[in-house]
Amino acid sequence: MMRFVLGASVGAAVLVALACGGKGAAPAPTPAGAAPTTVTVRAVRTIRWERDELTAPAGHIRVRFINEDTGVPHDFAVYRDESHRQLLAKTGLCTAPCEETLELDLSPGMYHFMCTVHPGQMEGEIMVR
Repeated sequence: MMRFVLGASVGAAVLVALACGGKGAAPAPTPAGAAPTTVTVRAVRTIRWERDELTAPAGHIRVRFINEDTGVPHDFAVYRDESHRQLLAKTGLCTAPCEETLELDLSPGMYHFMCTVHPGQMEGEIMVR
């Protein structure tokens, strides 16, 4: 299981994600008493997401990505918007059956997610309130 923790600043998040790729980076501490909200998203048969809309409160969010698309590799990448120009974080590739966890600190707004192996087929939005 890979773990990525990004700060609230989108600029810092992008630098950490791009510079470290999440490998070998020391996770940032979670503020005391700030339990993450966990949302689960599944990649299911026929190269699609089980659901393409996620909702979470602002703050520390844990995304539990489960790949149930047997024998097919997928990942879960979060972007600032649907232009996919500003990657905030992503999991590693995993071939089902497998599970990855991604942790983010997000402010209110709309974010975009997708599988980078199957762009256009596997996309969705995260509404953070």
